[in-house]
Parts: sequence; structure tokens; C-alpha cells
Amino acid sequence: MATAPGRWFGRGAALLGLDGAIEDEAFLAVMAGLHPVTGGRLGRRYGDESVRGFDATFSAPKSVSVLFAVGDEQLQREVTEAHDTAVDAVLAWVESQAHTRMRRRGHVVCVDAEGIVAGVFRQHTSRRLDPSFTPMR
Repeated sequence: MATAPGRWFGRGAALLGLDGAIEDEAFLAVMAGLHPVTGGRLGRRYGDESVRGFDATFSAPKSVSVLFAVGDEQLQREVTEAHDTAVDAVLAWVESQAHTRMRRRGHVVCVDAEGIVAGVFRQHTSRRLDPSFTPMR
């Protein structure tokens, strides 16, 4: 089974010129806090107390996995599209609610984020390693 490449999501990704399939070098640069094209620093310097990213898993219910497993190619395509639409919807909500904290004149303030940079990847097994929703493309 071929592993589908990850894809970029978010207004922040677009601001960095990231669109479509994720390339390893660009992903590693972003996770290192560097602009994937210019190599310039993104935000503040990273240290032991900073957070470079968050890992979120959006799992389809087992019934969706079973539907995918027993379906023909057309049904598998429709299930995959529905799952992608659901993931995009929750990420759009996260992006609309995203904010960051910073210090200004000694006070911590919350500022709305201008967007998020998200790498979206499909997982092929659950954390318990049983087969899960596994679209082939």
C-alpha cells in the first residue's frame, strides 16, 4: 500500500508559500522554526521551554474504517473525501480560535494568530497498532 504524502493546511502555511504535498526539507525547516525558503528565523528563538508544534490525531470511528475496508473503489474514494472534509473543518475551527501569548512591558498578553501552519498526515494504524482508516492513494 502506498503511503499518501502529507499536505499543508492553514493561512500560516500559505504565508510561507507552502501548498500541496509536504516535502521533508520544508517540514523539517518549519519544525526547526525556520522559513522553508529563506532559512530565516520564524518567531522567537527556540529553547528547552518553547513549543515547536502540537500533534493532534483526528480518528474516524471504527464504523468508518469498516465501511472503507468493505467498500469498492468509489465508496473508498467517497469515505476518504468525507474524512478529509471533516479534518479540514476541525482544523479551520482551530485556526479561527488560535492565539498566541507574548510578553509586552512585563505583562503576558494574548494575541489572535494570523493563521496556523499544519502538516496533515493520514495514519495507517491506531496507537494500539490495529488497522484503522487507511485510504490508498
